[in-house]
Amino acid sequence: MRGVLMLLRGLAGRCPACGRGKVFNSFYGLNSVCARCGNRFHIDGSPTVGAMIINMFITILIGFVAGILLVLWVPAEQLLWGLAGLLLVMALFSALFYRIARGLWVGITTLTGAYEGDERLAGEE
Repeated sequence: MRGVLMLLRGLAGRCPACGRGKVFNSFYGLNSVCARCGNRFHIDGSPTVGAMIINMFITILIGFVAGILLVLWVPAEQLLWGLAGLLLVMALFSALFYRIARGLWVGITTLTGAYEGDERLAGEE
């Protein structure tokens, strides 16, 4: 149950460890540590790849399902406009969902202890 709470806190943009500190300092900008408990959020842009994978997977899944539904239910003469609209919606969704994906990735890395004992942190503490 604690793991689910950590993931939900990350999704909400809160520190997965304490729930009080903020993960983000701007819409996309990530704090390096929690101001409340000192939990490390990232090292040298490390949350980028995991968050991108989450973001791409969810965006492609939504696009695939919506594309199938468009092909099945939209008349052929309107299909091109429907698919163009779907591409626009997917691009906007991807741009907005990326922040949520980054928060989720911070929750995953905190849950798994990915930065505990990392030698790259030795000089920073």
